[in-house]
Amino acid sequence: MYWEIQKAIFKDDFSIDVQFVDGMSGVVHVKPSRLIRVFKPLKDVKIFTKGFIKYGAVTWDVGEYELDLAPDTMYHEIKKNQGVYIFK
Repeated sequence: MYWEIQKAIFKDDFSIDVQFVDGMSGVVHVKPSRLIRVFKPLKDVKIFTKGFIKYGAVTWDVGEYELDLAPDTMYHEIKKNQGVYIFK
């Protein structure tokens, strides 16, 4: 699908530079206030920056389970908001 992620750079400011298979790119800003419940392990910057791409989605292995963010939502928000998606 056009919204699959082909490249991701995870930064220690809790942002992710992403590039999709169709060439569109942008930045995802993950707000610390969103890192609760299932996302709580991502408050550890060492875990956050070890994200990877799995099946076209940004993914994290947090030990007991894997977390991912929906790439289709990222794609549409980045397109709609001039290259930026704020995950809050």
